[in-house]
Amino acid sequence: MLQITTKRDKTMSTLTFSDGESFDTSVELQLTHRKDGWYVIGEGLLIHVVDMDKGRTMLKQIKEERKQNDK
Repeated sequence: MLQITTKRDKTMSTLTFSDGESFDTSVELQLTHRKDGWYVIGEGLLIHVVDMDKGRTMLKQIKEERKQNDK
């Protein structure tokens, strides 16, 4: 089961899964480790990655793409 919570006064999305894991995707883009693995989370994203190195690569790629789009 997936539950999404959104507040109008602050951009916030919390994803809560049936295993009890909860992710707030409104945070600054970051890499986090949970009981079921590594995730890139933040700025509206939640991406499961294989390991910490792949997560760091993903973070770098996302930040570079967003930087290019801001030009």
